[in-house]
Amino acid sequence: MAPLTARPDPRRRAFCALAITLLPAVAQAQTAILRGGREREVLALFAPYTLGAEVADGVKLWNVRVEPERIVVELAGATPASFSLEHPSRASGKERSKSFVVRRDASANAGAARDAVDRLVARVQANDTTDFWDTQQRESGAGPIPSGPSARFRGAVGSALITGLFALFALGLAKVRLRRKAPNRR
Repeated sequence: MAPLTARPDPRRRAFCALAITLLPAVAQAQTAILRGGREREVLALFAPYTLGAEVADGVKLWNVRVEPERIVVELAGATPASFSLEHPSRASGKERSKSFVVRRDASANAGAARDAVDRLVARVQANDTTDFWDTQQRESGAGPIPSGPSARFRGAVGSALITGLFALFALGLAKVRLRRKAPNRR
């Protein structure tokens, strides 16, 4: 073991600096997503209720929107209401099915809307027999799944930034090596 007074190796310091700089950029995590094309399976969760059908006194199942990170269910009636079905790792709650945690909006907790949501949640719990979630590699700490031209631009900028940091690291390492080869001028 080297004594505490020894100078740290510049290569080790440079490597540690590079690792600390690039680690967040290359860290990957699995995230659960709902892939497109599963609309029939999603609507089957609410059977026997169908879109436009009355669920409770004057409250209809109006819209089911499948997003990559959740399913949003909208009800129409005297007081519109909504709730969402989300992945258990991203939401907490007592109302659960095999694949989902239920998150009720405030509007879904009163009167006929509450009764309708209770009935739909019971149907989801009874009909949810498969795992709806797929996994996708993505950067840790990232927000919603990016898509479209702006996401490709951000990806290109991130890649350029990482390449630039690597180039700076390589230049710094070359400078350290050149200093070691040069004679001391003391």
